Amino acid sequence: MSGVSSVRSVRVAVVGSRSLPPSLVGLVAPLVAAVVASGAVVASSCCVGADRLAVCAALRLVPASSLFRRLVVFPAFGPGGAGSCAGVSAVAAVCRAARAGASVLWGCGSAPRVPFRARLASRSVRLVSFVGAGAPGSSLVAFLASPSSRGSVSSCRLAARAGLPVLAVCAFPGPPPRLSRSVAACWLPAPCLPVPSGVSAWRWCASAPAQASLW
Repeated sequence: MSGVSSVRSVRVAVVGSRSLPPSLVGLVAPLVAAVVASGAVVASSCCVGADRLAVCAALRLVPASSLFRRLVVFPAFGPGGAGSCAGVSAVAAVCRAARAGASVLWGCGSAPRVPFRARLASRSVRLVSFVGAGAPGSSLVAFLASPSSRGSVSSCRLAARAGLPVLAVCAFPGPPPRLSRSVAACWLPAPCLPVPSGVSAWRWCASAPAQASLW
């Protein structure tokens, strides 16, 4: 992928809802810290909310000399925020990442004339494709404010179809929406993350065993 280090390392996508409740806001940075401490690459998207928190945490935690290899951002807009959507796009955080030396894939291959929603969908596909091309142990983690977080659930579904381990940290007690119609696949509680009261953590289990991951 152009503009990104070709080294095949473990890659972890950190994505989520645009409007996070306080119960989830404080959990994003510790998750990113665990990814960075493991030596894995942090990949994220371009929206406010979980994406912005993940990018900002990685900028604080990844050594400047390693940012090009260790932080990859997938904005659905161009340099300087061209084609961004007010109130949705985390332009300042993405531009800061670019200035700091992170790998930023401006536009994610979509022209500005493409409708913004379609660009967001294309961005998600490219993000999951990038993580799926990583070393064994690559995975996706989503912070979900509600079961109706459509874009984030869609990214989870793409990752599950790619055979990636998927972890969801939710601000609600029940599991997220199902990611496939297979009767053998389901969400199971994930004790791998300590979460406060009112927050639940889930791991998607497909009919076939998923590859090993950090979780």
